[in-house]
Amino acid sequence: MEIITKKKQFYKKNCIAHYEANVERYIKTYQDDYSGYPANKKRLEIMETLIQKHSPKKILYIGCGACIPMVKIMEKFDCIIHGIDFSQKMIDQGKHILIKNNFSDKLITKGDIEDINSLPEDTYEFAIAAGVFTHLLDDHIALQNIHSKLASGGILAAEYRNELFSLFSYNRFSYDFIVNKLIGLDKLPDRIKTKVEKNFKRINDISSDDKIVKNSTHISNGLIKKFHNPLTIQNDLKQNGFSLLNNFFYHYHALPTGFANIDIEVNNDLSIHLENPTHWTGLFMASAFISETEKVV
Repeated sequence: MEIITKKKQFYKKNCIAHYEANVERYIKTYQDDYSGYPANKKRLEIMETLIQKHSPKKILYIGCGACIPMVKIMEKFDCIIHGIDFSQKMIDQGKHILIKNNFSDKLITKGDIEDINSLPEDTYEFAIAAGVFTHLLDDHIALQNIHSKLASGGILAAEYRNELFSLFSYNRFSYDFIVNKLIGLDKLPDRIKTKVEKNFKRINDISSDDKIVKNSTHISNGLIKKFHNPLTIQNDLKQNGFSLLNNFFYHYHALPTGFANIDIEVNNDLSIHLENPTHWTGLFMASAFISETEKVV
């Protein structure tokens, strides 16, 4: 237990440092002149569609960052959002942005979804978790804490990295998912194991001496970057008192990541035209998805 706690603290510290270093970049992703792929805008569009559908008056936004999505949602809908984030730099920027847009800076507070005592005392009809489950060692505590903050029948819109995108990306993630998880390299007879490993490394442009153990691609530079499978996510949700209603896909990739640099501008244009939250191609060509779930217990 002590080892797990130390691991969580280590990864959390690195995660906070990562977001502290990227506050300005995060803010720019919502600006009209942002030159990168508009993934955060596409995510916001899905969140707005779900809020329009369920018409909540009180929303808890977990991982609210600098509050730009909060402001846009509150300006568009008749609701109040309480945002929490564990980055003090994000909170400071969020307070500034709230005040600038005529909202109370008390709408954002410092909070950690894995610490129930740091969460607001209120109960909410709707919760958003953006950029949260990607960085958690274990989803269970977070889901239980969100469950406790939602009213009966409340909705959770949670963002996840799409594990099935690994079947399309043709890189280290593909190798890890196919060889280590689908095939199970350790289960193969020794006489073919080396050949299978070598061929899959060649296919995915990986050095022959590069060792990729199962789930090693989920951690990079001391930061958890975990995937979730849209075909099995309902099992984790059900165990924590939620029922999956729908999955919505975003951040499409017209080409596998290794081909995208051939012409980034063309690739981005093609990808934007593919954006469709409910199309089946999102299972494989979108690197992220949002699960619409309902509290049932």
